[in-house]
Parts: sequence; C-alpha cells; structure tokens
Amino acid sequence: MQNKAKCPGPWRVGAGSGGVDQAIGDSWQRYNLTIRPASSSWWTDIIPLATPGARPAWLCCVVWVNKFLSIDYCNSLLYGISNTSINKLQLVQNAAARLLNHTKSWHHITPVLKDLHWLPVSHRISYKILTLTYKALHQLAPPYLSELLSPYQPQRSLRSTSAGLLSTPKSKLRSFGDRAFSRAAPKLWNSLPKLIRDSDSLTTFQSRLKTHLFSSAYP
Repeated sequence: MQNKAKCPGPWRVGAGSGGVDQAIGDSWQRYNLTIRPASSSWWTDIIPLATPGARPAWLCCVVWVNKFLSIDYCNSLLYGISNTSINKLQLVQNAAARLLNHTKSWHHITPVLKDLHWLPVSHRISYKILTLTYKALHQLAPPYLSELLSPYQPQRSLRSTSAGLLSTPKSKLRSFGDRAFSRAAPKLWNSLPKLIRDSDSLTTFQSRLKTHLFSSAYP
C-alpha cells in the first residue's frame, strides 16, 4: 500500500480577516481533486473481492475502504465542499455497506447503513471537526487550534454567556473562509445540545456526539 501524502491543514485560513494563504488554498484544491481518483480506484480494487469464492475477504475490504480511501482520512478538510463531491464518497460507503450485508443494488441503502451503525459521509465530517473542537477546548489538541477558538461574549449579560458557546468570526470569502476551522468549528459546536458540549471526558463526548448525529442522520 502506498504511503499517504501529509494531510494539508486548513486551520490557518483567516476567516475573520478574509485573508487566505495561497498554499493552503492550493492544498484544498488538490485534496478535493483526490476524491474522484479515490472513489474510482475503489471500484477496480475492491469490487473483485465481492465475487464468489472471495467472500472471506469482505471484512478486510470494509476496513480498508473506511480507513484508507478518504472517507475518514483528513475528512475534516471536506467541510463545505460541493454535494457532488461528497456524494462520490457516499457512493463508496454505500457500496461497501452492500458488500458487507450482501444487499442487492436495487435495495434502499439507508436501512443498511443504519443497521451497520455507520454515519453518512457528511456526518462523519462533522464528527471529526467537532471532536477536534472538543480537544482544542480541553487542551488535548495543538495550541494553534485552541488559539482559533474563543468563547462567545454577548454585549450584555445573557443566559448564553454560561452555555459554553463559541464566537463565530465573520468571513468575507465564502469559498474558503467559511471552511476555516475558526468558523466551521464554532458553527457546528453551537448547534450541539448543551449536554453534549458539557461532557466531562472525550470518551463521553464522542459517545454522545455519535448518538446525536446518528439520530439526525436516521430520524
């Protein structure tokens, strides 16, 4: 298996000022362009495992798909990209689910994903960003991430002052600024129920978060 390239970090994009480092922007474009090759390689490398006589390999197939084909790897970088690009990765996950459960292509995929307890790709992206946010707020992440987050401070005393909300900086560039960690993290964080934000450990937070996202994905 080939070594992956170093994950480009979008965390230094200046959402507040609107300034975007060109190198970071290029990294975003390159990563977006890897979605199609990754999804295409899946069809040629993995589908043969579904042939009769190769069934024992299906478990390795699913693990390989989820860990090494950009479904989870650096997927926080995919926040805010087009639905078309997200759908390409979702098709990969759907096919893996069908392979694992021996589900025919004409059967609806949602019950299969729900039965496997798999979050859809878009929710997996939110899960990754929110986990990074929790770590950044509890000194479990590099300082440069924590420095991008600041508590929400209303102009007058409100109940929200003690609700654990984050300040969301303004962005002048929708294409890149809205994808910055400094803007995406507060937006997602503030949408969580207070019970999840107030979790006293990373394990508890991740458990509650997955339950919350799972309920949102499969109401």
